[in-house]
Amino acid sequence: MKKIIRLTESDLTRIVKRVIEEGESPYVVKLIAIIKGPKEYLPPNGKLIEEFIITQEDIDDFIDEDDGTEEEAIEYYTEEYENEWAQRFCRVTFLTPEEFSDLSDYKPSHNFRRR
Repeated sequence: MKKIIRLTESDLTRIVKRVIEEGESPYVVKLIAIIKGPKEYLPPNGKLIEEFIITQEDIDDFIDEDDGTEEEAIEYYTEEYENEWAQRFCRVTFLTPEEFSDLSDYKPSHNFRRR
């Protein structure tokens, strides 16, 4: 016997969003960027922590345009990100999520954001 399920508009919206999110290309490289520099560009403590993701689509675009390799694409995007912050006199240190979670002095804060 078939069942009829009634969905509200918000239920339908939530389901559609979930399907769209699951359909997106998975990230290939996920790094944690620790940015240090002048306080006028960063929070009062002078440090910002961001999640930096390079997707398969980014890598494919790089390879299509420059006939490069995946490693060259990753190097290109991390250098671009570093250069973006260097214009503001900031230094960027990249960590893998595993390295980041191993930091003993890390305390979650509002300074963590996704890019």
